[in-house]
Amino acid sequence: MRHFRMVERPARSLACIALLLAPVGACMAQAAIGKAPQGFALEPSCSFPEPAIAGTPDDQICYSYPGGEAPDRIVISRFARALSSESARKSLEKLAARETRYGMSLNLDYSAPRALVIDGGAAWSVLKTVKGRQGVERLELLAVLPDRQEACTWVLRFVGVTPRFRNEPFLRKTLTTFRSRPRLPILPWLGGAVVVAGLLLLWLRGRPARPVAAPRPPRR
Repeated sequence: MRHFRMVERPARSLACIALLLAPVGACMAQAAIGKAPQGFALEPSCSFPEPAIAGTPDDQICYSYPGGEAPDRIVISRFARALSSESARKSLEKLAARETRYGMSLNLDYSAPRALVIDGGAAWSVLKTVKGRQGVERLELLAVLPDRQEACTWVLRFVGVTPRFRNEPFLRKTLTTFRSRPRLPILPWLGGAVVVAGLLLLWLRGRPARPVAAPRPPRR
């Protein structure tokens, strides 16, 4: 009976810890742009043509900036498969070749793939420049981020139509604030550590003391 109680206490403590950390695990699956430009509104679901990689995204959200027929937009697409870094780079090269193959090269231009660090991971990006009669009409920064931890691939696209958004450093800086899992402040983690330490201390104090063994008689 004593052994059963000793096993029951740590199991109960672990259950309490799991309940405390369960909401944290649920929040880790949320992806978002950390610093969306002022005026951009989140659209929980949206559709956007010209996928950067083959297939249909499993999940997709957008941030849109209202105005005009082709509004500024940030698109986050999630594909439920993890590409390699080389495959991510080649997918952007194929996209550029496909769009410039049918005489469209007179109106648009793609940069060479460029390495970019997003969410602590290695991504590849290209800049698409769309030109019109009066010069540059639109800039699009497209990034492909393989995520081995989540076993998926993120495709990020920032379409800048408004003049103040047609700025490559600004587009790049915005996309690098993307987080597939929100960064939690340190204070809640410290509070959780204190709770865990308190539960462990209570368990240690509740353990029955081991009986002191009687001294053995000296050998004759």
